Amino acid sequence: MLGIRAIKKLPLIVSLIVGGSLGWWGHRSLVLSEIASLKQQHAAQLVAINQKAQSEMLATLGQMKAAQNRVAQLDEYYSGKLADVTEENTVLRADIAAGYRRVQIAAANLATCQLTQDRDTGARSVGDGTQIELTAKAGRTIYAIRAGIIRDQAKLDYLQQYVREVVRQCKPQ
Repeated sequence: MLGIRAIKKLPLIVSLIVGGSLGWWGHRSLVLSEIASLKQQHAAQLVAINQKAQSEMLATLGQMKAAQNRVAQLDEYYSGKLADVTEENTVLRADIAAGYRRVQIAAANLATCQLTQDRDTGARSVGDGTQIELTAKAGRTIYAIRAGIIRDQAKLDYLQQYVREVVRQCKPQ
């Protein structure tokens, strides 16, 4: 009797095995389709992120090039300004050395000075200043000092403008 009972249970066992296999196969297919869908979404997100990164990189490169151009323009402007002032100062120094110009200072006590006005000429008031003419060497020294001041001021102007540009570039737009 055992054989007939086992034969009667055989369709049930077969149907359980076939049903389990079909269920497993259906679940596996569902999981694989979800994985494929997630991969597509992930790929689309990566493409969007990549495009955004490229556009931001291009914008940043554009800003950097614009900043470099502005710095180059600043450099050119202040270098030209410095060259002009240096040339002017060189001409003034050469004129002093040649005797075409003189440096005069009103009322000073410098060791290298010569008075150009006689001290004993007429009555003076508080507003009268004695004109002092510097020697040629002292005049050249004054213009050498002036050249250094001009050079330093030009450098400071350039650096201040450069810092303003850098700060402007760093601010979010």
